[in-house]
Amino acid sequence: MSVNGGQFFRIEASAIEVRPYTAVLKELLDLNSNPLEGEPAFTGPDPDGAAPAWGQSHINLLGLAQPGDSVVLRLDFGIDACFGETGWYVDEVEFYYCEAELAPSDCGNSVLDAGETCDDGNNFVGDGCSNVCQVEPGWSCSDPLPGADINDPGFEAGPPNNDWIQSSSTASMLICNLEDCGNGLGSGPAEGDYWAWLGGATEPEVATLSQTVTIPDTAANLVFNFEVPQCSVPEDTFEVKVDGVTEFFIDGADSRCNKVGYQQETIDISSYADGSPHTIAFHAEVTGANGDVSNFFIDNVQIPPRPGSCILPDGVIFANGFEP
Repeated sequence: MSVNGGQFFRIEASAIEVRPYTAVLKELLDLNSNPLEGEPAFTGPDPDGAAPAWGQSHINLLGLAQPGDSVVLRLDFGIDACFGETGWYVDEVEFYYCEAELAPSDCGNSVLDAGETCDDGNNFVGDGCSNVCQVEPGWSCSDPLPGADINDPGFEAGPPNNDWIQSSSTASMLICNLEDCGNGLGSGPAEGDYWAWLGGATEPEVATLSQTVTIPDTAANLVFNFEVPQCSVPEDTFEVKVDGVTEFFIDGADSRCNKVGYQQETIDISSYADGSPHTIAFHAEVTGANGDVSNFFIDNVQIPPRPGSCILPDGVIFANGFEP
């Protein structure tokens, strides 16, 4: 192939993505007299049947040519001393290119990233916002609304930690990794290397992990990964407080107890969404009864953005004749 009048070069066999070459020709030393000896090529009978037939090959020219380039193809045909019959027919050669794709983004993250015209929090099609976050024909979509920034949401800064205030009546380490703390009969971190571990004491303990966050008026929920791999007695408790008010509570008799595997918990915090700072606290009290422990694991704390929503105007008729 020659591009824009340049020298001809051979297109590598790996670029043929559909119906590739059928063989690599034998070398001259193997008594092959074909001038294309040693090269990958189409050779022999049609691979899809006993009789010759038309087939279509697709060649990916990515990195070799660009839209607007002038391209010349040269087809090399070789025949050996056996003097075979009619060779290869070639017809309907076509060059095409796809429109430039959108710049890479996190479509479906409920944030309007560069190149996106909508983001409804998923990668589906047919709901107004496509799987590449473009408004679909006939639809109208609202912009997503921002959440709140939580510093070190996955505790990956480890201990000591400048973002989370920690207190423990037994001086226990609340931000853990597997090397320092073990796994507490659970998963350890949900992601990364660190997670928060409240409880775990064989004596009475009160532990709190907190951070003050400005919650915008667009926020709706506090979301976190939660695992309770071990509970000892019903008197052991875990709660989430906002400005000292309990918004989430479980005890040692809860159905979440003694189960390995993180679950996502969602708490409605819309009543605090006023653009002001609020203190979010994870709080646990355990008795250490009979030397047994209760373990409460937390990871990936977020106040996520709210996805945009899409609607069809009244009276729109789908192509199949049905109204929405």
